[in-house]
This record gives sequence, C-alpha cells and structure tokens, in this order.
Amino acid sequence: MPRRPLLGSPAAARVRDLTLLLESLEARRGEAPGLWQREALTTQLRGVYAQLGPEDTELRARADALAAWLDELDEREFAEPRRRLRERSPDDLRAMLDEVPMHLRDPWVRRLFDVQRAPQRARACEALMIDNVPTNLQTILEIAAFVGPQDVLFDIGSGSGIVVLLVATLTGRPVRGVEIDPAYVRFARERAERAGLANVEFIEADVRDADYAEGTVFYLYDPVRGPMLEAFLDRLGAVAEARPITVLAFGRCHAAVARREWLHAAEVTPTSLRVFRSEDPMLAKSPL
Repeated sequence: MPRRPLLGSPAAARVRDLTLLLESLEARRGEAPGLWQREALTTQLRGVYAQLGPEDTELRARADALAAWLDELDEREFAEPRRRLRERSPDDLRAMLDEVPMHLRDPWVRRLFDVQRAPQRARACEALMIDNVPTNLQTILEIAAFVGPQDVLFDIGSGSGIVVLLVATLTGRPVRGVEIDPAYVRFARERAERAGLANVEFIEADVRDADYAEGTVFYLYDPVRGPMLEAFLDRLGAVAEARPITVLAFGRCHAAVARREWLHAAEVTPTSLRVFRSEDPMLAKSPL
C-alpha cells in the first residue's frame, strides 16, 4: 500500500493543489464551453498532466475523464469537418474557414486537426533549443502562399505539426517537419494519418543533422539559437549552392538569417513573417 505523504510536505502540497485544480475543472462539466474556453481548459489540463506522478492514479483517472469529456465535445462539433478534411480539398478547407468567425479560427483549426492537446516532451530541451510554440493561423496561411507548384517546404522544429498539416492540405505539395522530440513526432504522425495526408513526413532529427536536399522553402519559428542556429544555417547554405531557396523567419531568429550574405531580404508580411531568398546558383555562375 503506498505511503500517504506527510501533511505539510511538498508532496502533500502538490496533491492538494492538483486536487483543487481538478475540482475547478470538474465544476465546468455541466457547461457547454466555447472554443476559447476549451482552449483554456485544455491548457490547464495539460498542466495537471505535467505534474502527475506514477503514484497519482486517482488524480490521473480524474484528469483522463476530463480529457475524454473535452474530446467528446470536439467530436460532436468536428466529426463532419474532419470527414471533409480527409477528402483533401484545399478549396473545401478554405470554404470551411470562411464560415468560421475570425476570432475563432485559431482554436477551430487546432481542433480540426486535433493538435490542441500536445503531448508532454519525451526529452528536455537543450540550452539553445526553444520549446514548442504554435504558429498562428494567419501566419500559416502566409507561409502556404510562398509554396509554389514545384516547392517542398521544411518546417524546422515542427512540434505538434500544425504548420505541416495545414500547409500540406492547402497546397497539395510535399511538406516535411523536422523535430527532435520523439513524443511530438509520434503525435504529429498520428494526426497526419487521421487527416489522410500522404504528402507529409515528420523527421525525428536534430535540425543540424536532417537531410534538406529536396527543400526549397524553409520555415523557422525560433527553433534553436546561438551556435545551433548558425550550424543549421550552414546546412542551408549548402542547399542554396544547388538551387535557389526561400527562408521564412518568424520570431527572433530573423536577425541571424539576415546576417547570411547569400540570403537577401525580400519582404515582411502583415504578421511579421520575414522573407529571405537566395540567388539562383546557375545565374550566379553565368558569365553574363
């Protein structure tokens, strides 16, 4: 029989705090929360799971019941849109988005692809790695606009996979996600299979080690910093020697990208996505 934590011990305080949080969440079971309310509940529930230990069987069962309740709410609302998503019609997806009020589109898309409850990391971030931060929908739509009929997009540090899944659906082009954490990779692969997407691949690798030979467009949302980022950009420089590439930088990483002489700033989109392009190596070699 497991020993009960001593009253006033850190373990007892953790159990007490988790119990109070679960009680507050369970009090919402009689409601019909909207999308943003479900986002908040999901975030709180993820925090509960992050603190649960192997001995917390009762608390885990209560958390699982809450997760099942949220999944049931999502299934009621998204069963039909998910069916339509599996038909892989970009125009159909855009039409569905047009029916969603602007302020609800981000949580709506996350639930459409079922990425709202990302897993706990299987490995801790190294010092220069940045934990997963989801890209907002409007920026993803901007990214998709830079993917042409001959392009292959790489999402560097793809996390739960929403950029890969959405861009692949909208463009029909091959999209690759590079992610070092195996829990995220498994999660994203499951979502791609559920959505019926055959044109995506999630690569479990350090961003400095992945094979980028087929890439033409690269998206970075602060995946790594410092020497790790510089080493990754060195890899891209080698790709740019073979073909022109486009680098889409979001967040703080754009400064390091801008320092590369072989990349030229092209534009900044309305959501502050910074666009850089390399020269065509064939034109650079031309005597004319």
